[in-house]
Amino acid sequence: MNNKIHTGMTYLALRAATTLALAALGGGTAHADSNVPAPGTIRDEHVMIVKSTGLFGTKLSTYIFTPPGNGPFPLVIINHGKAPGNPHLQKETDYFWQSLELVKRGYAVINPTRSGFGSSGGNHNDPGSNLAAAARTWADDVDVTVSYAKTLPFIDPNHIVIIGQSEGGLVTVAYGERRTPGVLGLINIVGGLRSSKPGWESNDLNAFRSFGAKTGSLPVLFFYGTNDSHWGDGTNSREWFAAYQEGNPAAQYYDFGNFGSDAHALWKTRSSQPTWIPVFGKFITSLGLSWGLKYQLVCDDNEANDADDEDALKECRGDIAARATQVTQNQ
Repeated sequence: MNNKIHTGMTYLALRAATTLALAALGGGTAHADSNVPAPGTIRDEHVMIVKSTGLFGTKLSTYIFTPPGNGPFPLVIINHGKAPGNPHLQKETDYFWQSLELVKRGYAVINPTRSGFGSSGGNHNDPGSNLAAAARTWADDVDVTVSYAKTLPFIDPNHIVIIGQSEGGLVTVAYGERRTPGVLGLINIVGGLRSSKPGWESNDLNAFRSFGAKTGSLPVLFFYGTNDSHWGDGTNSREWFAAYQEGNPAAQYYDFGNFGSDAHALWKTRSSQPTWIPVFGKFITSLGLSWGLKYQLVCDDNEANDADDEDALKECRGDIAARATQVTQNQ
């Protein structure tokens, strides 16, 4: 394993690189390299992006995946949600299974852990009654991630899509009002923030309306279900969307109905892939990007391929057993 300081513009990262062995048109030898994956391997890295320096500087724990090769690849950034309790104690997620689905389609994926969560530095400020202002502050971490990504030689800085789930969806929509060059569209998965204080629904409504008024016509997909443990039957989310769409007519709403026992958990569940993959594909292709399969990424163990638990993930990654076969007909 190589630990290297990577400098790029005003950002630097401490890389802890691993790779997943792939068999791509004849295969290759697996090895760890923090800059260019070996032929036939996908990039699977953990980095610490420097958000600020000094005595109380902040670094963001971040996960990077790319297809085999040097790119440059179009980029998807995934923003996580917030679990109940102290965010410093929240377990980080690299969205491994979701990232593999995107890598199979030729995308690089970067998944940052926001300030105050997990091993990232800084604090997650309490939104109080001004949710919009808080979400704009949280979106600073997305801006840092995008700026860092644009310094990487294997990233295409002109073709970026940003996804967020729950609080991460709210943060993603907040970031949209910055109209960052190269960001082509946003996907908000069950986004919002529920508080124990009365009036949280109005706080979310006002925040979405505020974001929509400043986003222009950036394509945005709102993706919600009807049995959401946080938002209910879809009434709240449709009202938030309507408020947002007042300012951004390019936004669209997709109701995926009931999902299992809780629509709010859809993005975290591997079995949800048949629900989101075709919808996201349609949206992403509407941005002028491709969605066809470029690689088959599978684990040797069939149970690891089908399972939804951490043991399966560890087996797939720890045994370095994910292999890719290039799909030439969908290039």
